[in-house]
Amino acid sequence: MSPAWIRTRQTASGEKRYLVLYRRGGRTWPMEAAGTFKTLKEARVRRDYVGGEIAAGRDPRDSLRKTVTPRRTLDDWFELWLKTRIDVDERTRENYRVHWKRIEPRFGRRRPENVEHGEIQEWINEQLDALTPRVLRDYLGTLRQVLDHAGLEPNPARHRAIRLPTAERVVHTPPSDEHVLAMLDAMTPQHYDDMFNINVRGPFFQLQSLLPLLGRPSAVVFTSSVAASIAFPTTSLYSATKAAIVSFGKTLAVELAPRGIRVNVLSPGPIDTPIIKKLGLPADVQKGFEEANAAKSLLKRFGTPQEVARLARFLLSEESSYIIGAEILIDGGVRLT
Repeated sequence: MSPAWIRTRQTASGEKRYLVLYRRGGRTWPMEAAGTFKTLKEARVRRDYVGGEIAAGRDPRDSLRKTVTPRRTLDDWFELWLKTRIDVDERTRENYRVHWKRIEPRFGRRRPENVEHGEIQEWINEQLDALTPRVLRDYLGTLRQVLDHAGLEPNPARHRAIRLPTAERVVHTPPSDEHVLAMLDAMTPQHYDDMFNINVRGPFFQLQSLLPLLGRPSAVVFTSSVAASIAFPTTSLYSATKAAIVSFGKTLAVELAPRGIRVNVLSPGPIDTPIIKKLGLPADVQKGFEEANAAKSLLKRFGTPQEVARLARFLLSEESSYIIGAEILIDGGVRLT
């Protein structure tokens, strides 16, 4: 049996963490921790390293302590940690920078080994008036990961004495009958024409103009929406345009198949794109809108453009050569809720 292993645990927010544990001897020896990691890949690297140290007859604690370079402050460790986060998009990286701007005044110039859990609890208490419990958990999560990356064990930000405020339960109220009727009353023929021109006429005539350029075989992917098949209040006009795209995809697949052109439709659910921030909503309403849409997903989050792009690339590639006239959902399970 390996002297080092990985144990999976779940945070209060439902995220997975990978804890590396080891024994320096047999079962009579106490279990010791070698760090907690957000990704399994990082945990495996630490597990293999610790196992190698034990196999060589060395105490892994000695080498792990050396990873905390005394000359480096937490500001330094944050920059080093951020460079390793190649698994996240730029927006997430920017969120981490925002977190650190609030953490830095208290801990940025400190050396990791000098930070105590009591100070972290004091910092948490100081943020209660400025940050909601949900957001504060995210900020603390960033501090925990930076201290993990510094190789600090035990990690004071993960001390069992740390207490976070209970996150308030957000109750999302669906649009009332009055809201829905007001939306319908506000619609004009110009709104109707603009919506159909952009969402339906545009894709159709764009394909028409490209047909002379498409070889045999070729593939076309239309983008629709999960709204084409689910009734969301206040979206009747938008949903109708997306349903038209689904219909186009199926009919054009039949019409263009003799020319060796495959047509499919990709229908995303809530996706984190810049347009979400351009709705013109007040900040509190915007936040409620985003949380309500994320809550509809079985994964409790928005999808990313990268996830949609990977599916589109598959549908356009030879790997999907037997898929034609299909509507493919990428909605995080929204249709099932």
